Amino acid sequence: MRNKDLLNEVIGKIVSGVVVAKSQGDHPRSQVYFVFSDGTALEFWGDQEGISMGSGLDELGVDQIVKILEKRPGIQVHVIRAPHEDPDAIQRDLLTDDGE
Repeated sequence: MRNKDLLNEVIGKIVSGVVVAKSQGDHPRSQVYFVFSDGTALEFWGDQEGISMGSGLDELGVDQIVKILEKRPGIQVHVIRAPHEDPDAIQRDLLTDDGE
């Protein structure tokens, strides 16, 4: 699937979680998964050569992605979930900056 077609497929989906992984030695060094409310996920990864996008939507949830990533030694995984799925989630308003 071409990138433009894949991005068109993502438009209108609701992001229910984000998984970010960083590795010191393995490739890819950085990965970001956008997990959607319909049970699909889209992966982006990168290193010094740039950022790449997965070839399609995967049928994966946040917990499945974390389990896969944690099998890699030395990886740091950070998860942001929708507040209704994680009552302790940190909420940030990215649209305002009150100067504090």
